[in-house]
Amino acid sequence: MLQLNTNEIVERNYWGDYLTRYPNATEIGSSGVGNTPYSLDIYTNGEVTDTLQDKHPLMNPVTVPNFPAPNPNISLSTPEFPNWIATPLVLGATLLVFLFLKKSNKKQ
Repeated sequence: MLQLNTNEIVERNYWGDYLTRYPNATEIGSSGVGNTPYSLDIYTNGEVTDTLQDKHPLMNPVTVPNFPAPNPNISLSTPEFPNWIATPLVLGATLLVFLFLKKSNKKQ
């Protein structure tokens, strides 16, 4: 069951029966938005329990571009970190920490 709050915002939708229900509606400038809000009654058990209003209904459906399928030969995964780089980095970091601790002990 669809449950909506009375504070639910319904904005900028295309309604297939918009011009049938509101034949005098016109587009605001060249915005694609109708000048007459679209009201939608929500029924529960045959009774109107809520009314939503789209104050900026679209005059025409939105066209979603059809993007081509991704190339299966292209890997979308993150490349792994090469093992041969890890060893020198760990040894270098260990050496730096050792030298830092040795130098700080001499100051005390």
